[in-house]
Amino acid sequence: KLHQLAAIADRRFAYEDFPDARQRRRRLILHVGPTNSGKTHSALVALARARTGAYAGPLRLLAHEVFARFNEGKIGDEGKRTCNLVTGEEQRILDPDAGLQSCTVEMFPLSKRLDVGVVDEIQMIGDPQRGTAWTSAVIGALCDELHLCGEESVVDLVQKIAAELGDECVVKRYQRLSPLVVADSSLGGDLSRIRKGDCLVTFSRSNIFAFKRAVEEKTGLRVAVAYGGLPPEVREEQARAFNEGSYDVLVASDAVGMGLNLYIRRIVFESLHKWDGQQEIRLPTPQIKQIAGRAGRYGLHTPVSPSAPDLDPAETADAQSASAVLGEATTLDAVDLPVLQDAMKQPTVQVTQASLSAPFDSFKALFALLPPTTPLSRIFALSRAITRTKSHYRATGTVQLGEVGDKIAAVKPLTFFERYTFGLAPVNTRDALVVDTLVRFAESYARGEKILMDQWADEMGIYDLLDRVADAAAQQKLARESPTRPEWTPTAATLTRRQAAVFTPQMLQSLESYHRCLTLYLWLSYRLAPIFCDQPAARELRNRVEKAIETALAGIRFERVDRSRGAKRNKARFAVAQESTPTEAAGRPLDFLSMLEKQV
Repeated sequence: KLHQLAAIADRRFAYEDFPDARQRRRRLILHVGPTNSGKTHSALVALARARTGAYAGPLRLLAHEVFARFNEGKIGDEGKRTCNLVTGEEQRILDPDAGLQSCTVEMFPLSKRLDVGVVDEIQMIGDPQRGTAWTSAVIGALCDELHLCGEESVVDLVQKIAAELGDECVVKRYQRLSPLVVADSSLGGDLSRIRKGDCLVTFSRSNIFAFKRAVEEKTGLRVAVAYGGLPPEVREEQARAFNEGSYDVLVASDAVGMGLNLYIRRIVFESLHKWDGQQEIRLPTPQIKQIAGRAGRYGLHTPVSPSAPDLDPAETADAQSASAVLGEATTLDAVDLPVLQDAMKQPTVQVTQASLSAPFDSFKALFALLPPTTPLSRIFALSRAITRTKSHYRATGTVQLGEVGDKIAAVKPLTFFERYTFGLAPVNTRDALVVDTLVRFAESYARGEKILMDQWADEMGIYDLLDRVADAAAQQKLARESPTRPEWTPTAATLTRRQAAVFTPQMLQSLESYHRCLTLYLWLSYRLAPIFCDQPAARELRNRVEKAIETALAGIRFERVDRSRGAKRNKARFAVAQESTPTEAAGRPLDFLSMLEKQV
């Protein structure tokens, strides 16, 4: 057993897991530079010229955008190229013989021989949760040319890995296409100084809506929102409306730092501290720089999708003098401005280690050496603790996998592979409804019972929620068309109690949770299809939930509670609803809706 443990723990030569990739000397091309420098576009042009290749991005939205741009012929001057899409919960195979594929990093086709590969946001190779996917792509991709796009911080690490693998490494550096400056003064806490084209960044979900309302009231401007909890499709729609001028201002969380090309003139930080689940911490310097870099996007107000991975300089060359606008970053409060100014002057923080995780076979072998009742989290923690790597790698990952796997520990019978598969599923363990749904899905799978959408959605109360949202939306339309009320708002004068319940933070959170449940189902449908077999219905229902979320976003109202310096956490309260008890909040969907009606 000791010899077996030693073999499982030895990851010093992890690149030997990819023998086919070691049979060739690849060319790694690093495209590094700040946000808004055109680095990713240069790599995509090389991909467009290749016979076969793949793009891998950190987000489903980015993969979908590259997929669309290739099929529409919007990458350089190469014309239309048939490109397939493969993400965890969606596969769109337009042509099985197509030479190009766009995917998320975890879905990169490591076993497929390609002429060119493009891996975006390469600095995430050091991320403790997802970084192992970037590491696998770098050491395992069967590409003659592998283009790696990201920050300067990874150059030394990638060069070291390339030398270790015997690969050639070329570094191409890029400069911003528009200047970025830090303002000399803050807004002095005055939201009336917010202007068109601004993005106000705050780190409390509740305060996003509080500031949305406050900015609209102070300035008369229309405000869109974007935060991590929103479904990607809704987030992109909000960004698109902002880019096209339907909204004047964007209020966003730190999710604005990656995945969306937003035509922002000025970034305004509400704070440079956020709650990490235990305490108030200062934002890391790289994150401050990345968020600030979203200001002054090259090609402001040009028709480019908000999720495009990088702008094409040629698309906006004719308007360069007008659109390469000065980007500006500042803070809402004066106390935060020196912190921002100092962060922007700091040198690049180097990524010195690539994340590395054991393969499935190693986990399975370790499981065989332990008592059969050992929780998955214990297995993964032990694997991480005993793993030996070289100094420029670190054993990471699998924490989320273990937490999710433990949620279904009591479900039987399931093989280790099946438990491992459920553990990989996209589950927000802080969302009780999603965790409960995961357990129910696993129980049905163990019993061999198919899960059909109509029955499941009816049991969960989703159809009732959607009917209520549709009813409120119809009332919204009537109110907008009324000559006596040109500007619609969800007030007691226009809505019944049932309709007003739609425009509450609890309802929005409920819709977001159902969207996560449907995303989980779609993810499982590609891996455990005999049970999760109602994929078209699940996709259609998820689209309906997304539309309902957009309706709820349009009418939700919060009030911000002022924070004092050193406050533990930003909080906001709903303008009408009263605080609910834990018992009420944990109720089933129909009881939950009754509670909302009572509050309103």
